Amino acid sequence: MHDRVVHAPLYPASPLTYPVPVAAFADPSMTATSPPVTLSSRVAISDDVLVQDVGGEVVLLDLAGERYFGLDEVGTRIWALLPERSDLDGVHKTLCEEFDALPALIEDELLALVARLTDAGLIRVQ
Repeated sequence: MHDRVVHAPLYPASPLTYPVPVAAFADPSMTATSPPVTLSSRVAISDDVLVQDVGGEVVLLDLAGERYFGLDEVGTRIWALLPERSDLDGVHKTLCEEFDALPALIEDELLALVARLTDAGLIRVQ
């Protein structure tokens, strides 16, 4: 089964937006059961994820759950930074240098996306 991807921001006025799967809101199996995500968290990308670049944005295919997830330009940048940085603080610092937004807002958006990716089984918090 494939989930439809919603192209809507988490926060209407947020300069950082990314799509999230509809199932992330409706599927009880995707409730937060992961460890809390903080800037000191380290993450690893699941082996069951295929990544495809489509016009500068990324589509993630969860092989285990047979679902796909879309990331917009900002989400794609976050995805690219995850394996390059030792922890989310490094990702946060890079995003603060690259985007014209308040660091607290960038932190909120980053942690929210990482929590959703973790709950979907696409990444693991270490």
